[in-house]
Amino acid sequence: MECFIYSLIGGIIASGIVTFIWVIILKPQLIIENKGIENERFRVKVVNKQCFYSVSNIKIEVCKITKDEITKHLLKDEHLFLKHGKDKIFKAIVSQQDEQDLKNNNVDIRVHVFANHSFSGFGKEYERKYRYDVKTGNYLSVK
Repeated sequence: MECFIYSLIGGIIASGIVTFIWVIILKPQLIIENKGIENERFRVKVVNKQCFYSVSNIKIEVCKITKDEITKHLLKDEHLFLKHGKDKIFKAIVSQQDEQDLKNNNVDIRVHVFANHSFSGFGKEYERKYRYDVKTGNYLSVK
């Protein structure tokens, strides 16, 4: 009877550990890279770090955020959503006024990405903020 209880407890612990490992492994692993503004389009590259599985159901939201935490959603350019192997390049439309606000350091850009793992269906969201750096002329990541 004692052996049965030990094996039952051991089985429960082992299945819990295996389930935890699978939940961690089978989530999308993405990197968001900023490619700057080109032809009134803010370019964002989404890179899938996993080798064996792709991501599905990608949803991207690009906003500009003022110092007062006022959010304005930028229009998505669905026609310019490009796919290069495992990488996807997404472009959002930026007006000239938005670009001037960004370059004057009045606002930040927030990129919010949600994706599902193609095999397990588990989802994960990522968020990255960018601020224009006058010295380098690039958009730098902000924590």
